[in-house]
Amino acid sequence: QKWAYVTMAHDTPGKETYLIRALALARSLNRLSRYPLVLLANATRWSDGTSVATSFEALGVRVLPLHPIASGYTSSTHVWAVSDWRLQAWTLTQFEKLVWIDTDAVVYRSLDWLFARPGMWAMRDDTSCADHGSEFSLGLLVLYPNKTDYKSLLELAGKFDTADSGHKSQSLLSTYFIDVHGKPLNLLSSVEASHGRCLGQASSPYINPDGSTVQGYWSTPAFVHRSGGWDSVGYDNVCFSPELSKQKYYVGVSILNACQFNPLAAYWRTSLCEAVMIAGIRDLTSIGDFCSDSCYYLGEGAACGGRLNATLAYPEYYAKTKGMPEPEVSGRLGQP
Repeated sequence: QKWAYVTMAHDTPGKETYLIRALALARSLNRLSRYPLVLLANATRWSDGTSVATSFEALGVRVLPLHPIASGYTSSTHVWAVSDWRLQAWTLTQFEKLVWIDTDAVVYRSLDWLFARPGMWAMRDDTSCADHGSEFSLGLLVLYPNKTDYKSLLELAGKFDTADSGHKSQSLLSTYFIDVHGKPLNLLSSVEASHGRCLGQASSPYINPDGSTVQGYWSTPAFVHRSGGWDSVGYDNVCFSPELSKQKYYVGVSILNACQFNPLAAYWRTSLCEAVMIAGIRDLTSIGDFCSDSCYYLGEGAACGGRLNATLAYPEYYAKTKGMPEPEVSGRLGQP
């Protein structure tokens, strides 16, 4: 097989955040694609002792070791230093073409058409949802493995200023492929790939005979990067995650699971919960609670924090009352 998807899961000891996200991604691709997924991972076993390679093999995923890559950061585990380890994808020359996918995302429709498109493609980095930005995001990227490119990228990476760490990888690839080699990096449309905070903004392909757009929600992107969430640091991907505390939202007398109002949250949850069963992982406590319908939808269970409301009180809804996620409420209890 010359074509494949590729992603990365780097977790610090005692954590499984990225491996868990990779399970949901693997299940989505297992359902929607005819091509395999390659997972670059630093962990070899789950917390319950299950082999990472064996569990992902049940989902048609090939697991390869994730190797540290030297960078200009003072710590090799710095979040952006680890992000640069994705450059390892260029060493996978057993493949002719790869589609890189970040794990904090949803694949909602098949992306196999990307393999038939010539050239390099990426999603638009347009968190303002204006659909006209010229920057690209590394959340979804078509690439061609080549060890010469890999070595040159590493050399170039050492020359970049880490002060602009949040955009280092984008700048690196842009400089190397566009400025040095003159290879254009094409941007996908917002109905092909978009940010979760921009759902509903893309133009729909579903058109009436009179040329008007069919009413309703008919523009879900094939790829959605991060679900979005409450407007604060740490809440930009609340629904593509099993962290129930960040999903719980207090509005006056009502307690909601905010992700029950997001159309892709249930899809991501189903993908993850099916993947856990298929992979044969026996004891992931947080996933068990998350995959319990009574816990997720009703808040029932010792670890679920109390009953949830399916809707909020009318006065609060029509007054557009401000709410707050549970971690913020817990952190402010007892304060004036």
